Amino acid sequence: MTDTPGARARRRQRGNAVVELALVMPMLAFAATAVVDYGRALNTRTELASALRAGAHVAGGGPTAVARAAAAVAAAATVADIAVADPALACSCPQGNAVDCGDWAACPDRARKIQYMTLTASAPFAPMFQATYLGPRTVTSSVTVRLQ
Repeated sequence: MTDTPGARARRRQRGNAVVELALVMPMLAFAATAVVDYGRALNTRTELASALRAGAHVAGGGPTAVARAAAAVAAAATVADIAVADPALACSCPQGNAVDCGDWAACPDRARKIQYMTLTASAPFAPMFQATYLGPRTVTSSVTVRLQ
């Protein structure tokens, strides 16, 4: 029994489709993995930012509450292995120029200084696609709050 020319062409087309699928599937799998990893990293950063806002809320009570801010961030975090940096204090005059926080007479006209605190937290991130060229696998977020 001999094949008709149309049957041979259909078999060749099916074979071509299988080869094309074999060539395209790894690229599609890589793209899907990258999208999922990006979403997971964004979710981790959002959770860090939420914990930092909780710490900023505690620190907003004034300079005496700054010491409790880092502990509040760690307590509010839903991310495992969170690392909270020591709060960084900065001061400026109402005109906007930065001054030393310890020098109360630094602002012109004895204006009251404005104090700011920056909280920074980071958490490790393990992507599904382990590539060495992607750089460090740490997600970091920070928040700055004006102290009263």
